[in-house]
Amino acid sequence: MNKVDQFKTSLLQHRRGWLQAAGAVGLLALTCGGGVVGSSGYAWSKSAQAEQEVEVLSWDKLIPTGWRPSPHLQLLANKISSLIDDSPQSQAYMRALRKEWDNAPTRDDLDGRRIKIPGFVVAIGSDTQHKKSFLLVPYFGACVHTPPPPANQIIHVTPAKPVSFPTMETVWVQGVIRANKSVNGESVTGYDMGQAKVTLYRD
Repeated sequence: MNKVDQFKTSLLQHRRGWLQAAGAVGLLALTCGGGVVGSSGYAWSKSAQAEQEVEVLSWDKLIPTGWRPSPHLQLLANKISSLIDDSPQSQAYMRALRKEWDNAPTRDDLDGRRIKIPGFVVAIGSDTQHKKSFLLVPYFGACVHTPPPPANQIIHVTPAKPVSFPTMETVWVQGVIRANKSVNGESVTGYDMGQAKVTLYRD
């Protein structure tokens, strides 16, 4: 297994923990298979880790210490197995989850730090080639409508130079991160990174 496959496999494994914590594992599996990374263990090349000019971060480092989904979502999880997709109950659950995710707190102490982080590309609106900007998400298959990941697990990226990647391409982004919550497309993003260097994820 090469480094890219290891990276994707690692993220897919760790997203399950957040799905279970949110009580959403059953329902999200019916929608887009989404989830959120919430622990360490990400794979990247040793050469990338050795870079001294920037701080290489894993996605769990974007989450404030101690933040967890509300107990209300845990209670809803007890009823998840009996819900039918698109039923009023399931839609109510999704709205509750979306509200919790959109209000997920960010780490203000990261503001202004130069970082490098790997992730997957998601288009914003009609910019399907991601030339002007895109969303960076922590796992393959993250959907941006049913619902997207928590705000503190989405970065709005504006490349320093125009780029063109297919959706869900695996990339590195490098630049100054800002804790700046905003609405981008159908998602609330907790961070943004302007003038970012974007490169394909490679060994």
